[in-house]
Amino acid sequence: MAKTAEIKKRIESVQKIGSITHAMYLVSMAKLQKNQKRIETLKTYEKLVKRHISEILAAAHYSDESAYSPFLRKIPNPINIAYIVFTSDFGLCGGYNVNIMRKLQQTLAAAPHEKPCVYMVGKSGNNKAKHYEVPVFRALIGETDVLSYSELREGITLDVIERYYNGEFDAIRVLYTRYINPLIQEIEMDQLLPIADMDTLLEDAKVDFAPYTIFEPNPDEFLDYLIRKNIKSTTYIHYLDAQTSEEAIRRLSMDNANKSGGELIDELQLLYNRERQAGITQEMAEIIGGSETT
Repeated sequence: MAKTAEIKKRIESVQKIGSITHAMYLVSMAKLQKNQKRIETLKTYEKLVKRHISEILAAAHYSDESAYSPFLRKIPNPINIAYIVFTSDFGLCGGYNVNIMRKLQQTLAAAPHEKPCVYMVGKSGNNKAKHYEVPVFRALIGETDVLSYSELREGITLDVIERYYNGEFDAIRVLYTRYINPLIQEIEMDQLLPIADMDTLLEDAKVDFAPYTIFEPNPDEFLDYLIRKNIKSTTYIHYLDAQTSEEAIRRLSMDNANKSGGELIDELQLLYNRERQAGITQEMAEIIGGSETT
């Protein structure tokens, strides 16, 4: 019976772990849904900011004003590149961090002429950087589950924007995992600056009022202000997208762990029943054997 007691302890141990993984599954699901709602709200804001940028550019084009910002400059062959990379602060999310770091390593290796400056967000990416031979210029590690807009802005975004504005960077790119659905997430590289869809912004502008637009003090200041806002919001959207992907992968990992735990419990329960039945049979045989000898 000692063996059955050991099996019973193993079953209880697996059940306890299962209760933890189930709780983590529910937490990941809640976080995923919360992040999705925040992304939808921010995308509405981002769309509005881009609309205002396009209207200012178009209005300046059709009036006597000229609109220029250092953010609009185009460099044919960028050398000094700022990379903002989003990884996780926590584990149990499959190959999420490994895939991001491999992509970053491949990107840097494919352009040896570039001078990369990597801004790493997340404890895991910062810890793995040395292994992947990635030089980290600045790291931001969250003290809470999800960084706030202001934490990311103060920790990373403002510094990147100012360095680009002053000419230290030729381009700003974000490497993150885009959330598509609970089962599919894709690694993407988005170029924040120079603005790649400038022509689209101009085409989408509604300029019926443009000839009558008066800028006070001037369109340059409006552009600088709005482009900064756009970069900050887009960066945070990508961050939330990465967080959503992380939670989707973690939710799937916990779901698989729950299923594996359930299968293991079934196997252990079957083994327990067999051992218990064998023990009972042996006891009955001993009793019968003892009665026959008397």
